[in-house]
Amino acid sequence: MKTRRLTEDRGFTLIEVLVALFILMLGAVATYKLLNSATKANFRAEQRQVIQDVAQREMEKLHTIAYDNLALSSTPVTSADTTLPSNRVSGTTFKLTATGSTFATMVVSGTGLVAPGPTAFTSGDVSGKIYRYVVWMNDDQCLEADCPGSQDFKRAIVAVKPDTVASGGTRTYTEIQSDFIEPATASP
Repeated sequence: MKTRRLTEDRGFTLIEVLVALFILMLGAVATYKLLNSATKANFRAEQRQVIQDVAQREMEKLHTIAYDNLALSSTPVTSADTTLPSNRVSGTTFKLTATGSTFATMVVSGTGLVAPGPTAFTSGDVSGKIYRYVVWMNDDQCLEADCPGSQDFKRAIVAVKPDTVASGGTRTYTEIQSDFIEPATASP
């Protein structure tokens, strides 16, 4: 009797097939969710890297401009949209941090070579806008006799905002700042 049961070829029952299909479906859905999540995370990382690269490249371009020409070619417009860096513009001043209350006077000149933007860019799947600002800064550690007034050096701010934020992303724009000192007054 034992031998006969091993040699019988009855096949699978309908219930066994349905259970097997259900288990395969669960595995397929879990794999899809994992791949989907990984794809979104990969795009977020790509977007973040592209935006940082664009901001750094723009700042490097500003470093090639002569100090006297490092000024905005026109006064940037302000925006009521708090997700834009232009929300920090108030007349001829610019708020140095998004959440702070310290304003600096923008450097605007007819000989200025810095276009405030926004300027569109596209790099692969990532597109967005570039905003540029140049402001006067006061060196609190420099004596008034050596540094008269409040326009001791310039600070450039580059902000890059993606057109669309990757799924799961929260950052509205990325910003970098760099100080520029007039070569004639810089100490050796």
